Amino acid sequence: MPNQRLHSCFTVIVFLAILALQACGSTNPPDGATYPAWKLPLDNGSIWKNCNGPSSTESSAIENYLKVKRTQEEKTGPWWKSKIVKMKAMILMHRALNIVFPLATLILLLIILPPYLVFKLLSYIKRSIFSENVAGKVVLITGASSGIGEDLAYEYAVRGARLALVARREDRLRAVADKARNLGSPNVFQVRADISKVEDCKRIIDETLNHFGQLDHLVNNAGISQAEYFEDCTEVSDLTHIMDVNFWGSTFCSRFAIPHLRRSKGKIVVISSVAPWSLTPKLSVYNASKAALISFYGTLRVEIGSHIGITIVMPGLIDTEMTSPSSLAKFSVRFCPPYEPANQCAKAIVKSTCRGDRHLTEPFWWNALLMVESLCPEALDLLLCWNFMVNGAQKERRI
Repeated sequence: MPNQRLHSCFTVIVFLAILALQACGSTNPPDGATYPAWKLPLDNGSIWKNCNGPSSTESSAIENYLKVKRTQEEKTGPWWKSKIVKMKAMILMHRALNIVFPLATLILLLIILPPYLVFKLLSYIKRSIFSENVAGKVVLITGASSGIGEDLAYEYAVRGARLALVARREDRLRAVADKARNLGSPNVFQVRADISKVEDCKRIIDETLNHFGQLDHLVNNAGISQAEYFEDCTEVSDLTHIMDVNFWGSTFCSRFAIPHLRRSKGKIVVISSVAPWSLTPKLSVYNASKAALISFYGTLRVEIGSHIGITIVMPGLIDTEMTSPSSLAKFSVRFCPPYEPANQCAKAIVKSTCRGDRHLTEPFWWNALLMVESLCPEALDLLLCWNFMVNGAQKERRI
């Protein structure tokens, strides 16, 4: 008996508390739901069991309330899935990562770097010993009429590769093809084309396949530059043409060649430059086009996987038409780094490609510039301003 009385008292107290809360408006029905203002509907209806249950009108109101509540939860989800909660959680996560991640990365590098360097050394030795033999393989080279492209044709010819040479200047291309045959290439095919045009890029690949029946190496070498301050450029079409040749020409040729390179497990070689981190004045758009190549082909390597090898080449100052005395005179430099002969650069590129290297900076010492740009970019800016007399040039333009 005492227990039953205690239970009845407790039930009455709870019921009165609920009524008080409802009277104060602490629980509001969702939009579209109506129920008596003095009742608090509960999902399990346990309170009604202790109070002989609700009336039929109240039951329909409860059902309406629960139905609308479930509909709202289906639309918005529970509170912990709301946008505000997610946003706050994301902010806290980023604050934690800002503190933890750099420190954890540094510790991880100190642990992993030594064995990783040993692995890289052993891998380099293995790839050097089992380097690819390109004799009889089909190599397509764009921009083969001069510069690095010309010497790449000669280097591949010495190794016995069959060549498809592409350029706009047909007379120069013919001379390069004749010399490549004399150096040992069993078959040299010439294609006069402008890689800034999509249709020409497709035609290059189609004609090469029609002639040889396969494609093993695609060397994207063609490129142009224009020495001019960006703010002094009056013809926007000149800027877009640089991107069309340097970036889109390479990417379009690669797009049409990828299915055939996948079948032959071939390689793509892209000639970029150290320009993206050397930040040479008067070459802003050229620098951007070469940086785009590095980013694009780095991403493409991840997308393709191991089916096609990709070697990104970043030459320094190479002795070509682009670095002739008349071309360099436009830059007004105090100090000019030493040139590397184009044939030496071509040999390094072919060796690196046959080894299956991911990147090549030629000459190697230009990598130091990348370290300077990464660690103390302000120092590099000051050096470039001094060497290229940028401040003086700006003063002249203001006058």
